[in-house]
Amino acid sequence: MAGSLYEAVRGWLRAQGLAVLRGPFNPSTNDVCGLLTDGFQYPPRIMMPYNPPYYPTLLERAGLRPVRELLSYELDVPPALPEAVGRVANAASGRGVRVRSLDPRRLSAEAEAFRSIYNAAWSENWGFVPMSESEATWMASHLRPVLVAELALFAEWDGRPVGLFLCLPDLNPALRVLRGRVAPLGLLRFLLRRRGGDELRVILLGVLPQFRRRGIEALLLQEAFGAIRRLGYRRAEVGWIDEENAVTRRAAERWGARVVKRYRMYEAAL
Repeated sequence: MAGSLYEAVRGWLRAQGLAVLRGPFNPSTNDVCGLLTDGFQYPPRIMMPYNPPYYPTLLERAGLRPVRELLSYELDVPPALPEAVGRVANAASGRGVRVRSLDPRRLSAEAEAFRSIYNAAWSENWGFVPMSESEATWMASHLRPVLVAELALFAEWDGRPVGLFLCLPDLNPALRVLRGRVAPLGLLRFLLRRRGGDELRVILLGVLPQFRRRGIEALLLQEAFGAIRRLGYRRAEVGWIDEENAVTRRAAERWGARVVKRYRMYEAAL
């Protein structure tokens, strides 16, 4: 039954003029995507997928082939940044680059600034789909309850947003105490656990292409690191990172980060 349904879907997609089936996306690389293939012993971080171990086998039996590997790194927050990062960041600051926190009172305008940088900075990545204005607005409104302004940063050059850094506190450990039910006692446990949470997920660090190699990335890292330490976070998951992104992977590994999870993307010709 499942096989015939799959073939029916492929036939319908071919009739729409499509050539390749690719995923899983939910609904694009701008959101949750990938199939967990390694690291099942670790709990999922915020906005990351989790699935039974047999799912990859089902997809491969249906004719989909692996096409991309995505990695998540785990990092213990270090006591200090490397001196080289500080030197580069200070040089950027001396050239007039300013880093500021997200302003929750102007969330719509901040979402548009985010979208503008995101669409330009990530446009050459595999599987990229431009984020629409309505998508950015929807995402901002749904993330608002978990956003921490000090962990959502913009870099500005002469008042123009040119770079961004985003990480989110991981609420999943607090959510697990609810055990799938919302009751007064469980809600109290959730609130107490959330207040004491010390884990987060680093999601995005990007700069407009024409403003790269000016120390802006280092300045964003310096400001974010200060906030992370000040707020008491001790551990971070960095990811996902495309396995072929050697530059970002080297940077993560230089800081002592280690791969803890692997996610896979699949595709099939129609």
